[in-house]
Amino acid sequence: MTRDGVLVLSHDPYLNPALTRDASGAWLTQASANIHSLDLAQLQRYDVGRLNPAHAYARNWPQQVPADGERVPTFDELVALVRARNTTVRLNIETKITP
Repeated sequence: MTRDGVLVLSHDPYLNPALTRDASGAWLTQASANIHSLDLAQLQRYDVGRLNPAHAYARNWPQQVPADGERVPTFDELVALVRARNTTVRLNIETKITP
């Protein structure tokens, strides 16, 4: 959840340097801000559309197709995408909340 209360989809509670570039396109060099410390507008400045090819994590996923310009999606965006489909979709949602 962002600082302003928006639910987002992310495996990590922080911006992961293996897949996050800042607004200037530079890769983050270390685990950065906790997502909960950012409001949605701040979070949306980061690009998570490709793996950093210099990061060891990228070697695990050589088949990943880059999608530059992708942002951390919100839960509401996921719900809209599911509703737009004309089929039944089941979601397995894991919440990650720390005190």
